[in-house]
This record gives sequence, structure tokens and C-alpha cells, in this order.
Amino acid sequence: MQTRNRFYSALRRMGKGKVPGMDGLPAEFYLMFWGILGPVVLEVLKAILETGVPGGSMAVGVLSLLYKKGEVTDLGNWRPLTMLCVDYKLLAKVLADRLRTALPYVVHEDQTCGVEGRSIRWNLQLIRDSIAWVEDRGLPLMVAALDQAKAFDRVNRSFLFRVLGRLGFGEKFIGWIRTLYVGAGCRVSVNSHLGDVFDLSSGVRQGCPLSALLFVLYMEPLGAAIRADTGVEGLLIPGSSGLRVKMTQYADDTSLLL
Repeated sequence: MQTRNRFYSALRRMGKGKVPGMDGLPAEFYLMFWGILGPVVLEVLKAILETGVPGGSMAVGVLSLLYKKGEVTDLGNWRPLTMLCVDYKLLAKVLADRLRTALPYVVHEDQTCGVEGRSIRWNLQLIRDSIAWVEDRGLPLMVAALDQAKAFDRVNRSFLFRVLGRLGFGEKFIGWIRTLYVGAGCRVSVNSHLGDVFDLSSGVRQGCPLSALLFVLYMEPLGAAIRADTGVEGLLIPGSSGLRVKMTQYADDTSLLL
């Protein structure tokens, strides 16, 4: 009953009015018939976690392009959106809830994305106050913004799973995360016609509740390397007894204070 309530709670917190995945079933459908579907869904998800093999529709997303602005013939002006099935997102959301409780203990305070109790305002305030401090005193400072193109799509999953292991996550939990990427594929929707499935061999999945959290963990080794590099001096924080801050991070947005 406790497990069923945990999944029901995750289902209730899902966004409503969203375009469904390949099976056409929105979150509202599961909510309406949870009394009937709940036990069945739990049995299916339990079998998936035990066997390590997700169902066919769970593994495949549907990708559509959303026009942003500018020249319509430039693909850079179109935003790719991927729709995943609710049963996949339900399992991912429950795992994300568990993962989120551990993030404050394994992710440095420089990173504020997806970590409970932290806010992107920390990043903005740190950069703003640092600039104001050095301008008032004529001190040298360079703020360098690192921009990673298609960062979420280029995640090396083998490295990601190694990072999870080094950060202390157990093999069972890592195995559950790995299951979500077994047979991961995508179909492109063009004028309401679906193309053939193609494999996704890298990246974290768009629209997945786990993706931002996994990416934050994926970025942690980069942050640790910068903090450990004695050649990167950073900015001396006034009144901190010698503490220097070298950077601030929000997911893939990294700003260096040098």
C-alpha cells in the first residue's frame, strides 16, 4: 500500500493538460482510473525493475519540432520536444523523488539546479555582488560564462553511471536508472506522420523527470576538478577568512569568477 501511495502521489504531481506519449494516454486518464489501473501498473513497473527491460512504448519517445522565431528554414530556430509515455514518467518521477533527497549531500553548493533548498537566485546574487565589490575597490575580476551546446543530448551514459557509483549510489539504484535507457529510442512526428524508431545512444531523455538531476550529477566532476585546480585562483570573499569562490553552476550553465 505504501508503494502504491508513493506512485499515486507522483502521479498527482504530474503536469496536466500535457501532450501524451506514443500510447496516447495522458496523466488524467491514469488519475481517473487509478483505482483499477493502479495495481496493474505497479505489477508492470515491478517486473520492469526486476528484469531490467522496459516495455516497448515506455522506451520510445515521439519528437516534434516547435517553431521559436527567425528564419523558418534554419533548424536552429526550431525547438525539439519529446513526448514520453506517462507510465515511463511515473516510474522516473518516483526514482527522481528518491534521488532528490540525496543531492544536497553529494552535490557542491556551487550547483543550484534541482537541489532542494537552493535557488538560481544564489547564482545571480553572487555574480552581481562580486562585480559590485570589485568595481567599488578597483580589483581585477573576469567573469567567464561557459556555454555547452546540446549539453543534455551529449551525456556519455557510461561515464554517468560511473559517476553515480563514485558518489556512493548503490548498484541496485543505478540498475534502475540504467533500465530506463534500455532500448531507448525516438520517432519523429512530421505532419502527424511518425517515422521509424531510431536508437538514442547518448544523452539524458528530454521530458524525463530524472534528466535534470542526472545531468547535475554528471557535471559534478567538472566542478570538482575546477575547485581542486590550484591554478584557478577565484575571488576572495570578504570577511570569509580566506575562502575563495571560483564558479557558480546551474545545470550546464557555468560561470567562472577569476
